[in-house]
Amino acid sequence: MFYEKTLGCYFVFLEKNIPINDFLVDGIHIWPFIRYELMTKMHNVILGRASQDAIQAIEEEGGALLEECYHPKTCIETPPSSFQAWEGTRRPVIIYTRFDEHNRESAQGFRAPLLDGWFDAAAEQGSVLKMEMALSEGMQMVPRARATLFIESNNNKNVEMALKSRELSEFLNVAEDLLNNICVLTEKKFNISIENDLDGIAYDIASLLVQRKMMEKVIEPLRPRLVILTCYYYVSGFALLWACARLGIPVAEAQHCVVGDYQPPYTHWVALPPEGYALLPRWFFVWGESSARQIAGWWPDNGHPHRIQIGGRSDFMEQARDDEETGLAERLAFWARPYRHRILVTFGIKPMDDVVWEAMVKAPRDWLWLLRCHPWGRKKKMRLLHEADLIEWAAGVGLPNIEVEMANESSLATVLSVCDHHVTQISTCAIEALSMGIPTAFVVPTAKNLFSSLLTEEKARLTLTSDELIAAISAGWTGLKRDEQAEMETDSALPRRVLASF
Repeated sequence: MFYEKTLGCYFVFLEKNIPINDFLVDGIHIWPFIRYELMTKMHNVILGRASQDAIQAIEEEGGALLEECYHPKTCIETPPSSFQAWEGTRRPVIIYTRFDEHNRESAQGFRAPLLDGWFDAAAEQGSVLKMEMALSEGMQMVPRARATLFIESNNNKNVEMALKSRELSEFLNVAEDLLNNICVLTEKKFNISIENDLDGIAYDIASLLVQRKMMEKVIEPLRPRLVILTCYYYVSGFALLWACARLGIPVAEAQHCVVGDYQPPYTHWVALPPEGYALLPRWFFVWGESSARQIAGWWPDNGHPHRIQIGGRSDFMEQARDDEETGLAERLAFWARPYRHRILVTFGIKPMDDVVWEAMVKAPRDWLWLLRCHPWGRKKKMRLLHEADLIEWAAGVGLPNIEVEMANESSLATVLSVCDHHVTQISTCAIEALSMGIPTAFVVPTAKNLFSSLLTEEKARLTLTSDELIAAISAGWTGLKRDEQAEMETDSALPRRVLASF
């Protein structure tokens, strides 16, 4: 199950009923970190056992507050229309990466498509350093196409020492007070007990403190003018944000996935204080106007310092050019050409719904289905979510019109270039497909929440049966409205222009 709508409503309810900004440690609001911990535990455990009545109550209570909270955007800034080459010495930019972002192999080594474009743009304007926590999985993904500084990883011994520190004791006391408020209100209002599901938060707080101190030691001598990361909402991301806040260094998050109507790390922040949150990025570099609107629309208009710039996806078409150079694009196009319809199916990390399996079996054999796996599904070899399983399934049901290998070896832009339809549960690829003029059919009810704008504006379809899906693919754009607004900018100059303003 997906609970993004429930979580969005829940956080709005909490932020309207608890003085969450009264809980500080070292002058830092701890709510963004506690909210992340709650989000994880609510999504993975608590809401799964909650009654439907309780979930409905959360959505009704929070939903009643949504209209008064969402308002026109005021924090979207346009990058300079051009930039001049920087002359003289300039402080470096740090690109902070995670090992799993390096999901593309090239002749130069493993690449992080979403961040390497920012690395290159920063390198043109001065010095840049790529930094990553030295984890065993990441150390296997070498060499890197962009040189990477690996820093000491967290370990249990350091955390155990932190568990005895006075600083941790203060943090735990404040966190306990805030969580007690949340537990009491949640049980009283929704009859959901969460107190016994909060194990592990103390360890994460200790880990946060250890990593913050370590990052301060590494970052302080470098004096970067900006730090960029993706997906800020994990312990190391919060540690980086905290360290940079103490050092007076701005942090920007480069967008890594769709920002839908209900995306708790980015939406439904209705209590943002005038001074902002140190544990949220100061800047959000987004793909396009729609993502910018989704984030900024939830922020109060109270003079807070958080801002958004449209930085685009410069890597998107660059990866396609790599496929052209290797001949992969030509091979895929040759394979796909004879088919009447060519459908990209993007898998997530949850089992694909029966509607898709049934549609592939029922559809005409002159339809080609290109099955593309999520990087985690491939790496972890999740059941029916990696190439070998999908090839075995296709052979078992006697489907010759399935393509798996090139659909995963090629860049997304290359695969989309040969397709006329996209099918998914709730993948970000819906935005990339739309930017290339390809309609999407969603196959899970949750899409009504995450992509309600696309569905309401008739830019995509929701199909919950195999017959509906087959009909949607046959119809193509008929009955839908093509998007005039760019959902995703691909101008390679955008990152350069954005960074020039720092």
